[in-house]
Amino acid sequence: MRRFSRATWLTTALGASVALNLVLGGLLVFAPKPQGRRPDLATVHRQMEALVPEADRARFTAILDAGRPAVLAQLERQRAARAAAEEALGQAPFDPATLRAAMAKARGEYQQFSIALEDNLIDAVSTLSPEGRQRLAEDSRRRREAARRARGDN
Repeated sequence: MRRFSRATWLTTALGASVALNLVLGGLLVFAPKPQGRRPDLATVHRQMEALVPEADRARFTAILDAGRPAVLAQLERQRAARAAAEEALGQAPFDPATLRAAMAKARGEYQQFSIALEDNLIDAVSTLSPEGRQRLAEDSRRRREAARRARGDN
């Protein structure tokens, strides 16, 4: 029987812990949530459009609509990278380097998705009147507070 050093056991335990956290985190973040499911991008855009003054709406909507295909394409790249990370997690034999690289790619794709989403929103918000920006800011604060209360945060 082969004896393992303490460092080997700690490294193995750390790897198992990371893998378990990845799986559980993925389930918590990405699992379908029937009652609290996140709306799709078009729905979020429609909600924002309804908040802005009528005089701002056409310009705002046109820019959101024009940017949506690029944002959704980046979202698909992120989802594909996440699926590759999930695949690497389940590989036998397990290769930590492969999982690490796949997770790094998924993280990078998520960052690119976030940048694309933010850039599109900034372009659209830049066309709004001060009143329109204020309405969106107030709605954002209200939603953040409601989510905080729903989570039970103080």
